[in-house]
Amino acid sequence: MENCSKNEPVRASKGERGNIEHFEYEQSSKLKYNKMMMEIEFQCEKEAMMNNYEASGLSKKPRIVEIIEDLSDTMSASSVEEWLLSSSSEPSSLPSENFTSNRYVRMFAVEGAACLSYLLKSSSRFILFFRQQAETYVAAAAAWQHLAQKTRSYLIRLDNPELDVSDCADLYEVLIAEQKQVHGMSVIPQATREIFNDPKLVLDTIKQQRQVFQQYLQLEASDLENSKTKTRQFAQVEP
Repeated sequence: MENCSKNEPVRASKGERGNIEHFEYEQSSKLKYNKMMMEIEFQCEKEAMMNNYEASGLSKKPRIVEIIEDLSDTMSASSVEEWLLSSSSEPSSLPSENFTSNRYVRMFAVEGAACLSYLLKSSSRFILFFRQQAETYVAAAAAWQHLAQKTRSYLIRLDNPELDVSDCADLYEVLIAEQKQVHGMSVIPQATREIFNDPKLVLDTIKQQRQVFQQYLQLEASDLENSKTKTRQFAQVEP
């Protein structure tokens, strides 16, 4: 009987089993929240890139409109109409039956002058529209980048062993609420979304940004070391 009792496996009490199950649940839940927050961070980086892409494209469009606007400084609709009318009234070497076409030239002059006048008057509105749209995308990109940085800070907090699942849920709900607000700041065209549906493009861009930052840190460390060296050399020269 004693041998049988010694060979029996040690069974945890009900309270101990509950503690183990609770610990496993906490760890599993934290891993899930970690994965979901990493997904939010990736989406934020992607949205920021798409908004910057749209802002870059819109910033080029006012230049074309500005060329049309510059034309208003050198000519006006009335001057164009006057020139066309005067050209149509000049003697022509064509047969007399073709002089009736002058009536159509006059009609074209009036209509063309009206269209030119509309374009010249509307150019400033087009420029303002494109610039406002570009500013909207820039603001949205900045908001997405801010949310990505906030998500990274929350991911660091998840490593805190004293943080329970309810705290993780609260942090995640905050990110979801802010993500919903930022989504309403701009509308990304479907064509742009298709371009950035390639995860390699997004990851390569993020990797390039991090490499630039690493190079900055290396240069900063080098400058600091050079500064320390110069300070020591100056101290040795002093009597």
